[in-house]
Amino acid sequence: MSRQLTLTQRINHHLCKFVYRAANRIRRDVLYWTFIDEPDTYRRSGVHMGHNALIIASLIDPLYPELITIGDNVTITHASILTHDDSSVIWNRRRRVAPVYIGNNVFIGLRAVVLPGVTIGNNCIVAAGAVVTKDVPDNYVVAGNPARPIKSIEEYRDKIAGDGSLLDFAMASNACTPREDVYIRELALARYRPELLESEHPSFVGADAI
Repeated sequence: MSRQLTLTQRINHHLCKFVYRAANRIRRDVLYWTFIDEPDTYRRSGVHMGHNALIIASLIDPLYPELITIGDNVTITHASILTHDDSSVIWNRRRRVAPVYIGNNVFIGLRAVVLPGVTIGNNCIVAAGAVVTKDVPDNYVVAGNPARPIKSIEEYRDKIAGDGSLLDFAMASNACTPREDVYIRELALARYRPELLESEHPSFVGADAI
């Protein structure tokens, strides 16, 4: 026969559950925002940035930031955007300097490198690890070293439309908020590790977190 909890025990149980949830949400929010760079910091340094520019732990050339233009709805994650190149200095004692232009609706993936003088068009994806040495035309996905077009954005959209790993939640913008991230995490666990949900880890709070 199961033991009935007293009123005090039930209150303590729910209070501990609430504190555990709150502490985990604060921890996740802090971790999330630690890796996201403040856009105004780059604007103050001279970078020309549009709306919804999300820069995550990336190197934005600090020597000539005024030569970098970033459009609207751009995500740059753990990548390098360079406006200078000192490899020429060894042989002719001159530094190579050139601007970089990044259009609207662009994703630049993990460890990608954009070299001086490059223009990336609108509606583009630069794949993880790509080294962009030449201009990228509008509406293309590029990959490799050196980066080359591998498919159009239309082909990419068609491909991901049937991708079973897409979660059933649409974010408000390209910048995932901490609360959205909590809910997306719960959706992922519900699909792949349901045993880790509410019954065992009460920090996962559900759709009411949004």
